Amino acid sequence: MSKHTILNQNSQANTDQWTMSLAMTNRAPKLINKLGRINNDTQPNRSLVVLPNDKHRSQVEDFIRCNFKKHHGAELKTFAPFLLANFNQENEIDAALGYRLAGDSPLFIETYLEQNIESLVSHYLGQSVSRNAIAETGNLASTDASSCKALFAEVTEHLHQQNLEWLVSSSTKVVRVLYRRLGIKAHVIHDVDKTRLGKDQHSWGSYYENQPKITLINIEQAKQCFQALNSKNHADYPH
Repeated sequence: MSKHTILNQNSQANTDQWTMSLAMTNRAPKLINKLGRINNDTQPNRSLVVLPNDKHRSQVEDFIRCNFKKHHGAELKTFAPFLLANFNQENEIDAALGYRLAGDSPLFIETYLEQNIESLVSHYLGQSVSRNAIAETGNLASTDASSCKALFAEVTEHLHQQNLEWLVSSSTKVVRVLYRRLGIKAHVIHDVDKTRLGKDQHSWGSYYENQPKITLINIEQAKQCFQALNSKNHADYPH
């Protein structure tokens, strides 16, 4: 059995275990309002990692597809292999995104690059970074900023549990502002050139007018930011 196969099986097992835990406990993401505080009056939600053959897959894909169509006039044709979605009590989706592991397959953002992602990250940081330590997020869609921030907290925790260290994505200007307000250091490491997509660039509508950049986030640092926000919330709203 190859090392690549073992890594795939391990990531699948971790995902299955994490998804089952959330489904069984109906654990709520701590929704963060525009002030960076937890919305205590929000009804408990559930978060699920949705695989390609999952019964929720079409619902999550439709949510993302409609969101991109509404905001960018985009026609999404492909999705990441793993989707993470927050569902409310009515089983409606508040926010969703996709992610893939660099150790499993090529990343979408590598289309914009003339080198592999681990080389770019290693050069930027001035240290060697393994491809297996990197994950990519994309397909981000949400109903509002609070739901988006809650989703960031969920995916950060999930990737941290899989022992991943670095998160890369194509982040629009709005998303970069959200990161900054949360205290997350999103390093801009490369420009995004839509012409590298060839004819597929036309299916993205006005997305590229939102000034996307390739960003790099340290997952441990992001997790610490959310822990600090949770601690502040408990101090501000004692039980």
